[in-house]
Amino acid sequence: MANYAQVKYAGVYPGVDLVYYGNQGGQLEYDFVVAAGADPGAIAQSVGAVGEPSKAHRDASLRIAANGDLVIPTGAGELRFRKPVVYQEKLTADSRQLTVQGEARRVGTRQSTSNERQFVDGRFTLDGQDQVHFALGP
Repeated sequence: MANYAQVKYAGVYPGVDLVYYGNQGGQLEYDFVVAAGADPGAIAQSVGAVGEPSKAHRDASLRIAANGDLVIPTGAGELRFRKPVVYQEKLTADSRQLTVQGEARRVGTRQSTSNERQFVDGRFTLDGQDQVHFALGP
């Protein structure tokens, strides 16, 4: 059985790739990599129950916590997606890419120490149809 450090899905949205990888804590993380000129607003993730939801799950709704985490109620408790970390990474003298990092875990954060990354304000937003989007600062 082969092991991979990461899996990349190219073009999941126009100009947007999705990369899954494991962190040092053994948790699965993902990055949306947005090419220069592409629209990060195209990223939309549907979130909903699989199978018949319990009454508690039906009565609960998706929400954004005060700390910016996305909170998804499940029959087994809450699933949290940590507030997105967004940065522009310098690739060459005149090109940039935007990366939105996400993780589904309960504790810890991943911080970059690279001098080549310029962090951008980013947060989750919800629409009325259980879809999650990213809102980005300048």
